[in-house]
Amino acid sequence: MIFDLTASIADLQVSDKNRLHNVISDLLSVHRAGHHLMIVPRELADWLVANIAFNDRDKALLNWLKDDFTQSEQLLEIADIRVSVAPSNKAGIVVEANRIVVGLNDVNWTYLLDRANLLIEDAEYDGQLYLKILQACKSKVGAPNVVFDRRNGGGTGIFHVWRHQVTEGHLVCLVADSDRRHPDSPVPATFSEARAFAEGKEFPFAWCHPLPCLEIENLLPLEILKQLPCVFQKAADIDALSLIAANEDQAKVEVLKRFHLFYDLKIGIKAGDLEAQHPAGMSDWYKKKMNVGGKGAAYKGFGENILSQLLADGELLAKFLREVKRRDWWEAFGSFFSLLLWVGFAPDVRRL
Repeated sequence: MIFDLTASIADLQVSDKNRLHNVISDLLSVHRAGHHLMIVPRELADWLVANIAFNDRDKALLNWLKDDFTQSEQLLEIADIRVSVAPSNKAGIVVEANRIVVGLNDVNWTYLLDRANLLIEDAEYDGQLYLKILQACKSKVGAPNVVFDRRNGGGTGIFHVWRHQVTEGHLVCLVADSDRRHPDSPVPATFSEARAFAEGKEFPFAWCHPLPCLEIENLLPLEILKQLPCVFQKAADIDALSLIAANEDQAKVEVLKRFHLFYDLKIGIKAGDLEAQHPAGMSDWYKKKMNVGGKGAAYKGFGENILSQLLADGELLAKFLREVKRRDWWEAFGSFFSLLLWVGFAPDVRRL
């Protein structure tokens, strides 16, 4: 996350010097560790070095941040979200369009300045892939690095862990499968309930973020899926999905309304179960799509090993990570990943 110092010299002069020293020193420490990026305007850095009793290491970093401000200043304009530290702020935490404004005493800095937590249902495979996508796409927002600690939510227990993280005051992003099996399916109420919990705690440093598709596996383009062992063993099924995709291309169907984003790639679907699982309109949508795919497909899914096989194949994984930077993929999923990139925004410690 980007933390910027928002103040005038007069604000700094009337601040509690001990508190100012402690908060700024903590921010410098997490910047140095590569957890969060700090931005300090030149005149403020000069004043802090001259008037606050920082150690030599902190003074050196303040001087480095002063020199870097020519480059870092532009981030204040383009960041979707950042934290502005305002010593003069007496209004409590203030949430604005693209920043959260805090005073020196408004938050528990110990927890807030820990590395941002990425709370996911499966920290092993899902977590690995999310972090690899973020690293591949960091240039989209100009991030030198993207840093998260992965936290395992354990399926439905993810919302219990979320409440604990929010209550303690951690910077956290919850990312979970949407479980939406149709473009018009609503997002489950658990997501709005989770947001309401954070709002009730008056804690805006927590984001609850459902995927825009069914599950993380649905982020994989069909051309990548085709090359997985668990998929090419079921050629008729992947051929059917390709026929459906070609038909949607011809019909110019919106990317986020396409069949393979909502089809259960792991367990598939039985035509006889459609009415039991979906309202009439949705079951008709599935039937029409499956008719396009032809009669040879069983639609039994490709099993539980999609992500593990992708992550184990270095060449195919590299190909996928090139795909996520393409304009068409980013146009579909960029808004989802952009927030994560800004929350995990971090410096390149090799430059320090």
